[in-house]
Amino acid sequence: MLNALLCLALAHGGQAAEGRGVALEALDGAAEIGRYQEGVVYAALAFADLAGGDLDAAVDASAAARERFGDRPLAATTTKPSAQVALARGDLASARGFAEDDVASAVGWFMVEALTT
Repeated sequence: MLNALLCLALAHGGQAAEGRGVALEALDGAAEIGRYQEGVVYAALAFADLAGGDLDAAVDASAAARERFGDRPLAATTTKPSAQVALARGDLASARGFAEDDVASAVGWFMVEALTT
Protein backbone atom coordinates (compact mmCIF):
# COMPACT_ATOMS: atom_id res chain seq x y z
CA MET A 1 0.00 0.00 0.00
CA LEU A 2 2.80 2.41 0.86
CA ASN A 3 4.42 1.88 -2.53
CA ALA A 4 1.13 2.73 -4.22
CA LEU A 5 0.97 5.95 -2.20
CA LEU A 6 4.59 6.73 -3.09
CA CYS A 7 3.75 6.15 -6.76
CA LEU A 8 0.85 8.61 -6.50
CA ALA A 9 2.97 11.20 -4.73
CA LEU A 10 5.71 10.95 -7.34
CA ALA A 11 3.26 11.10 -10.24
CA HIS A 12 1.44 14.11 -8.79
CA GLY A 13 4.81 15.73 -8.12
CA GLY A 14 5.89 15.57 -11.74
CA GLN A 15 7.98 12.40 -11.48
CA ALA A 16 5.72 10.07 -13.41
CA ALA A 17 8.48 7.73 -14.62
CA GLU A 18 9.75 7.24 -11.08
CA GLY A 19 6.21 6.64 -9.84
CA ARG A 20 5.64 4.11 -12.59
CA GLY A 21 8.82 2.29 -11.59
CA VAL A 22 7.72 2.11 -7.95
CA ALA A 23 4.32 0.73 -8.96
CA LEU A 24 5.78 -1.91 -11.27
CA GLU A 25 8.11 -3.02 -8.50
CA ALA A 26 5.22 -3.11 -6.01
CA LEU A 27 3.15 -5.42 -8.22
CA ASP A 28 5.27 -8.43 -7.21
CA GLY A 29 4.54 -7.98 -3.52
CA ALA A 30 0.94 -7.00 -4.12
CA ALA A 31 0.21 -10.29 -5.84
CA GLU A 32 1.26 -12.11 -2.67
CA ILE A 33 -1.17 -10.05 -0.56
CA GLY A 34 -4.17 -10.49 -2.84
CA ARG A 35 -6.19 -9.20 -5.77
CA TYR A 36 -7.49 -6.12 -3.98
CA GLN A 37 -3.95 -4.93 -3.21
CA GLU A 38 -3.00 -5.60 -6.82
CA GLY A 39 -5.92 -3.37 -7.79
CA VAL A 40 -4.62 -0.57 -5.57
CA VAL A 41 -1.19 -0.77 -7.22
CA TYR A 42 -2.64 -0.95 -10.75
CA ALA A 43 -4.77 2.10 -9.97
CA ALA A 44 -1.68 4.02 -8.85
CA LEU A 45 0.10 2.85 -11.99
CA ALA A 46 -2.77 4.21 -14.10
CA PHE A 47 -2.37 7.64 -12.48
CA ALA A 48 1.39 7.55 -13.08
CA ASP A 49 0.80 6.60 -16.72
CA LEU A 50 -1.68 9.47 -17.11
CA ALA A 51 0.81 11.88 -15.55
CA GLY A 52 3.47 10.60 -17.93
CA GLY A 53 1.24 11.02 -20.96
CA ASP A 54 0.99 7.30 -21.79
CA LEU A 55 -2.76 6.99 -22.31
CA ASP A 56 -2.67 3.44 -23.68
CA ALA A 57 -0.79 2.21 -20.61
CA ALA A 58 -3.18 4.13 -18.35
CA VAL A 59 -6.17 2.45 -20.01
CA ASP A 60 -4.60 -0.98 -19.49
CA ALA A 61 -3.67 -0.31 -15.85
CA SER A 62 -7.11 1.12 -15.10
CA ALA A 63 -8.81 -1.94 -16.60
CA ALA A 64 -6.52 -4.22 -14.56
CA ALA A 65 -7.45 -2.30 -11.39
CA ARG A 66 -11.19 -2.56 -12.12
CA GLU A 67 -10.86 -6.29 -12.77
CA ARG A 68 -9.06 -6.86 -9.48
CA PHE A 69 -11.43 -4.72 -7.44
CA GLY A 70 -14.38 -6.69 -8.80
CA ASP A 71 -17.69 -5.86 -7.16
CA ARG A 72 -16.12 -4.60 -3.95
CA PRO A 73 -17.10 -1.07 -3.05
CA LEU A 74 -14.15 1.26 -3.41
CA ALA A 75 -14.90 3.48 -0.43
CA ALA A 76 -11.74 2.25 1.30
CA THR A 77 -9.36 3.62 -1.32
CA THR A 78 -8.88 6.97 -2.99
CA THR A 79 -7.21 5.52 -6.03
CA LYS A 80 -9.98 5.16 -8.61
CA PRO A 81 -8.62 6.11 -12.03
CA SER A 82 -11.41 4.91 -14.31
CA ALA A 83 -13.20 8.24 -14.63
CA GLN A 84 -9.99 10.20 -15.20
CA VAL A 85 -8.70 7.71 -17.77
CA ALA A 86 -12.01 7.74 -19.66
CA LEU A 87 -11.99 11.54 -19.60
CA ALA A 88 -8.44 11.60 -20.97
CA ARG A 89 -9.58 9.29 -23.79
CA GLY A 90 -12.40 11.69 -24.61
CA ASP A 91 -15.06 9.16 -23.60
CA LEU A 92 -17.32 11.53 -21.66
CA ALA A 93 -20.19 9.08 -21.22
CA SER A 94 -17.98 6.44 -19.59
CA ALA A 95 -16.19 9.07 -17.51
CA ARG A 96 -19.53 10.27 -16.15
CA GLY A 97 -20.67 6.74 -15.42
CA PHE A 98 -17.47 5.88 -13.57
CA ALA A 99 -17.62 9.14 -11.61
CA GLU A 100 -21.24 8.49 -10.63
CA ASP A 101 -20.33 4.96 -9.50
CA ASP A 102 -17.47 6.38 -7.43
CA VAL A 103 -19.77 8.86 -5.72
CA ALA A 104 -22.40 6.19 -5.07
CA SER A 105 -19.88 3.88 -3.37
CA ALA A 106 -18.00 6.55 -1.40
CA VAL A 107 -18.55 7.18 2.27
CA GLY A 108 -17.20 9.73 4.71
CA TRP A 109 -14.03 11.52 3.72
CA PHE A 110 -13.74 9.47 0.52
CA MET A 111 -16.77 11.33 -0.80
CA VAL A 112 -14.54 14.41 -1.16
CA GLU A 113 -12.31 12.80 -3.76
CA ALA A 114 -15.23 11.15 -5.54
CA LEU A 115 -17.00 14.50 -5.87
CA THR A 116 -13.89 16.26 -7.23
CA THR A 117 -13.39 13.82 -10.09
